[in-house]
Amino acid sequence: MNELDNDSSEELQNEVEIDSTQMYGIINIDKLGMQYPIIKYETEASLKKSICKLSTNNIDGTGNLCLIGHNMRNKRFFSKLNNMKVGDEVKLTNMLGNVYIYIVTEMYYIDPDDVSVLENTDEAILTLITCNRDSSERLVVRAELINGGN
Repeated sequence: MNELDNDSSEELQNEVEIDSTQMYGIINIDKLGMQYPIIKYETEASLKKSICKLSTNNIDGTGNLCLIGHNMRNKRFFSKLNNMKVGDEVKLTNMLGNVYIYIVTEMYYIDPDDVSVLENTDEAILTLITCNRDSSERLVVRAELINGGN
């Protein structure tokens, strides 16, 4: 990983470019045995690389941070997201090494055209989104911040 010097701007501290892909941090869900880099969503090709940040918020414990990932048949990315339960923990680490812990508060399905879950909020929440197996619906996992910035 690239080292950040102390003179970097705040924007550069929130992201690092690796092989021309902007990386914002790491998502870790112990229950699912998954850990992936969080990268910038630019095209469908981005979703084949890792979990993507869709919202404009940074990993800093503010607003509605929206992350999307493919439901891969090889059990990669968000393929096991449907195994989450209310009360489960999601940990995000940003490029500064700050850790933010979220607890799942709700899970539900929406129509693929429903973008209301992307709207920003005053509350610090995490929204994870993936498709179901036939892409007819999107699974939404919402979590609220319980500890952050340590």
